[in-house]
Amino acid sequence: MTFYIEQIKIELTEDAYGLRLNALNDVFPLPGQTVAVTKDTITKNFERVIAKYKETAADIVTGEDLNEVSLKIVLHYFYLYNS
Repeated sequence: MTFYIEQIKIELTEDAYGLRLNALNDVFPLPGQTVAVTKDTITKNFERVIAKYKETAADIVTGEDLNEVSLKIVLHYFYLYNS
């Protein structure tokens, strides 16, 4: 399954070991997760992170950079949670 968050492509594939997430040149193994729950969790947490920093960082970084950094934060913590 492929979905986008603010023009950032996220691919979720299932293999023998479970779910694998591909985004921003990173690959995260997510065993035990489902596609639907993973998509929902990432989308909701991205919205929270971007809302927290959008006003503060608007004058410092571009919108594209803020989106990438916010998604990297979400993916990092989601991966740690699943580890």
